[in-house]
Amino acid sequence: MYKYLFRITSILLISGFCFNASATDCNATETDVAVTQYEVKYKKVMMCQDYSLTTGACTGANDYVVGDYDYTCDLMKAEKGGDACTYGSLASMPMGETYDYIWAQAYRDFTVTASATMDSGSCTGYTVRTESDNTNAASTMSRGITEANGSTNPPEPQVLTLPNMNGNDTTGCTDACIAQAKGVANSSCDSTVVTVVDTANTNCSGANCQYTYTLDACTPSYAVWFGGLNSSQNYYTIIYKLTSSYTVGPTIPKLRIKTDTYNAFSAYYHLENVSDNFSMIVQGDPLVVVTLED
Repeated sequence: MYKYLFRITSILLISGFCFNASATDCNATETDVAVTQYEVKYKKVMMCQDYSLTTGACTGANDYVVGDYDYTCDLMKAEKGGDACTYGSLASMPMGETYDYIWAQAYRDFTVTASATMDSGSCTGYTVRTESDNTNAASTMSRGITEANGSTNPPEPQVLTLPNMNGNDTTGCTDACIAQAKGVANSSCDSTVVTVVDTANTNCSGANCQYTYTLDACTPSYAVWFGGLNSSQNYYTIIYKLTSSYTVGPTIPKLRIKTDTYNAFSAYYHLENVSDNFSMIVQGDPLVVVTLED
């Protein structure tokens, strides 16, 4: 029997990252990032008729499980015109039922290969890139590596772990985190402030070694709901609304997801001196358009 596979190109990520460096000389600089690898590992995907504003759980009478297993997708394949991966099946969706949302769980660890060349002030010409030896804990941001002006060292695959932050669920934050209407992203929320002391830098002290991140996932640009993350969680929940409601007919439906990862990552660089500095590659929020059609 013919079975159309659920094709994932992007169900991903958040907005709300802000970076403030209290150091002097060259403040943190943001620039566009060239990404060649962007691997995401999914845990579960569902088609949902309705969902809870406070928990993110699907609450429809006939919600449909597309897939319930771990699978890794490289979203950059979709950027080049191909499918990132196939996941699950839509062949058994019940006739006559209407669906409005895609619900997904994805692991907080991503594998990324990316680089960016700074183009501002005394940072100009330096390259920030991913480094395979660098990892980060749930309580910190990922840290990249900075190459000197003119360096040709290529970026390496690096595991980036999404840090702890507030989401739209009631766990860990106040009612300000909860979205006010179904299918509409929240407009404001409580931010999680993380201050990291750059202990690896022996050439600075006090405020010059402190980097403060203001994080939240409560106001995503393209999703309508995002679950918060704490240190005990390995994955997050995210909900997207279809561009229009879909009612299942006799033809096996095809789900189409278009994505654009331009500006989905940012690079930051603080120059303390040439040999000892702070840099990072940060996940952002790719453009996602979702349709379900016969």
